[in-house]
Amino acid sequence: MDNQDAVDVTCTDNGKKVTGYILNYREKDQLEISLNTVKIRMQYKSGIFL
Repeated sequence: MDNQDAVDVTCTDNGKKVTGYILNYREKDQLEISLNTVKIRMQYKSGIFL
């Protein structure tokens, strides 16, 4: 993956930030990222991905 695919992700529990890489993105619907070796899928709600 190149740096264009990199995104900063903030943990809502403790405020820590990590770098993830976009695997799949659908505007205002779904964002799927890879954090190290973990894949996380988020849904779009109220203007942010959760």
